[in-house]
Formats: sequence, structure tokens, C-alpha cells
Amino acid sequence: MIVLRGLGTVRLGEQSYDIAPYDAVYVAPHTAHQFRAAADEPLGFLCMVDRVRDKAVPVPSRPEVT
Repeated sequence: MIVLRGLGTVRLGEQSYDIAPYDAVYVAPHTAHQFRAAADEPLGFLCMVDRVRDKAVPVPSRPEVT
């Protein structure tokens, strides 16, 4: 995934990382992930996936990771 605008964080599994424009984020197959925008502006990114192979899979809710 490539961040185009805004600031935020990405959660990959149990870890969180800050993200900014032009950062590239690799999400390994079957890795739970979540992108969150900072409070002051929208977050825009490109996500390139194979829509057949990489169908979304719900992840059970769990407490926030900070």
C-alpha cells in the first residue's frame, strides 16, 4: 500500500507504525491490518490486491493496540 495524503498509523498484527505521504507498507498475506487517519485530516492510500485471491476476511474484535 502507498500513502498518498495525510498522516496516521497502520497496525500490522500486534505492532503499530506511523505513516506519512509516500510511505510504502507491505502487508504479508493473511496478516491482520488496519489503517487509521490522524484526527486532523483524511488519509488517502492506494491498495493493490488481487480481488479474487485476496478477499477480505473479518477479524474478531479485540482491544486497541497502542
